[in-house]
Amino acid sequence: MSITLEAANSRPAHIPQSLVRQVDFLHPERAANEPDVFLAWKKIRDFSPEIFWTPDYGGHWVFTRADDIETAIADFERFSMHGHSIPRNITPNVPLELDPPIHGPVRAMLSPFFSPKVVKELSAQALIVTTQLIDEILPLGECDFVEAFARQLPIILFLKLADLPVTDRKFLLDLATIRVRDPNQARRNDAKIKILDYLQDVVAARRNSKGTDLISNMLHGKVNGEPLPDDVMQNMLAQVMFGGLDTVANLVSSIAHTLAVDVTLRRKLQDNPGLIASGFDELARRHSLICMAREITQDMEYKGVLMKKGEQVLLPYILHSFDESRFPNGEAIDFDRSNVMSHVTFGGGPHRCPGASLARAETRVFLEQWLQRIPEFEIDPTKKPPVIEGGRVMGVTYLPLRWKV
Repeated sequence: MSITLEAANSRPAHIPQSLVRQVDFLHPERAANEPDVFLAWKKIRDFSPEIFWTPDYGGHWVFTRADDIETAIADFERFSMHGHSIPRNITPNVPLELDPPIHGPVRAMLSPFFSPKVVKELSAQALIVTTQLIDEILPLGECDFVEAFARQLPIILFLKLADLPVTDRKFLLDLATIRVRDPNQARRNDAKIKILDYLQDVVAARRNSKGTDLISNMLHGKVNGEPLPDDVMQNMLAQVMFGGLDTVANLVSSIAHTLAVDVTLRRKLQDNPGLIASGFDELARRHSLICMAREITQDMEYKGVLMKKGEQVLLPYILHSFDESRFPNGEAIDFDRSNVMSHVTFGGGPHRCPGASLARAETRVFLEQWLQRIPEFEIDPTKKPPVIEGGRVMGVTYLPLRWKV
């Protein structure tokens, strides 16, 4: 099947027509004529320059090779996190949009809640929650896995960290979906305003009485000896909330989709339970979800390409996973890869996701329990097909499964 990438006529004067491709990162499947968004990115890469420009969402560059993606992740002096979102956010996401040296002290306010000790405690909670969710699902013989399980587990654990009512999870998940997936800046900003309105009374109460939860720790924390200004703290609270409600759900759903289709792989995990823990990084590499951006901080020539200060560059992390120079036959899941730890599914450098260890624990518990209690399952052919979406966080957003009761 050939790829259809239309060269756009509208482009800045310094960008040659040969580097222009019409690629909407929210819908890569349209550019590649490939329904699987992960494979769509591979197809786009195979039929494009290593670095190309797309006019979508105001125009931006796209890096398609592992070396360049790693460079942009690590080199904050030329590629700033300030422009991490395409289209740009109306208000900043803190600490995500901060660069060193200020980024480190702000991020340190979150670190205690993702320590090995806390993750171990949350793993025990994850087992309880997973057991309860499967108890509810199992007798039904079917479910939309995304809504019935994948979106429930991470938010319940996060709400425990933040000491917020578990009953509020649907409201918060709906806002998170808008904030992460909606291309409209105004709607994304409105979702942020609503989450801050939701937190207003919580913040007021916990400023006066410090607890041991994540929100209290942030409110009473200091950076270089000073509390964060209120506007910065509000942005940080919103980012932490949204960051905790979406990514793990998409990762777990994408892995479940693969296991529903690939029975051989599923059997391998069931017959060798030790692979569930040791193979997590290979599963995460193959289902790399994030399409993060950076802002170019200076006019420069990068690998023969003229780039201008203020332009953005998109980094589809899945293309790092599919780079043959790093991961031969990268579309395949191979638990014997020797270099799998070099994947960038959770970012890298100072901006590596602080919740990566918790994501690992949640995924491990899900696989251990689901494969034991619902060992035989498949995509339900009587329902509409699974939905796999592109965007800032790619993944399966609808997954009808069935099994015999």
